[in-house]
Amino acid sequence: MAMICSAKSSHQWTESELHTFNVSTISVDASTFFGVKELPARQISPSILNNDAKPRGPLSELSNDDSLFFSYLFCALTEDKAAVNDFAQFILRLLHFGNGERFICSRMVLPFTVYHKTVRTKPDISIVKEDGEHLLLAQVDKHGTSNADLLPRLIAEAIAAFRENNRILAQQGRPILHQKTFPAVSFAGVTPMFYRIPVTQQLGDAVARGEYPPQPTVVQSLVPPVPNAQLYAKRGMADSQSRQAVFQCLEAMKALLVG
Repeated sequence: MAMICSAKSSHQWTESELHTFNVSTISVDASTFFGVKELPARQISPSILNNDAKPRGPLSELSNDDSLFFSYLFCALTEDKAAVNDFAQFILRLLHFGNGERFICSRMVLPFTVYHKTVRTKPDISIVKEDGEHLLLAQVDKHGTSNADLLPRLIAEAIAAFRENNRILAQQGRPILHQKTFPAVSFAGVTPMFYRIPVTQQLGDAVARGEYPPQPTVVQSLVPPVPNAQLYAKRGMADSQSRQAVFQCLEAMKALLVG
């Protein structure tokens, strides 16, 4: 089924593109999202977990990482998108999302085809294997923005990453994938949301031709299991109780980083 649509890069994608390409979102709980009964323990300093702001005074001897966390947090709350990007990357490094086999990249260019035209995407943050295969995507914006506005961009970037991953597999003489689910995170300021974005060859082909795919794509979304959802929506990780649940979700997210 042919459609009239224009070729838009990922930062121009909105809810309209999701409807155009038969993509919807469903909210799930943490057990369903991660496939575990309980979230893993938090591998984070008590100073970070238990204080809303940087502790002061002679007894508050913080490690360098502890001190940096609160500095990045403050900047992300008060400055622009670049400060949020710094905050998000710091957290991912703190939790060892980058290791000997994968690394954290910023603004990598990924081409993909929309309505017969090649456009570019630039995920704000990507977790990438040494061979260039993309494992996780993150999109950020300044404090006070909406995670819902970031999701369409993440979905476009996942489609582009799927294409790039298959290009790498083909180059290596390995079988290409017909489907992959990308773990993804959006940071509306210091308020992360978590997603699992399934991408199929059929979806990628439909986007390339500007057609409505008959098979729906359903993205799972997760709000961290915080004590107070309304407070989390306003303050995000600036609230220490919410912060604990976010770190548990991020720790569980590492298990989804599969090539």
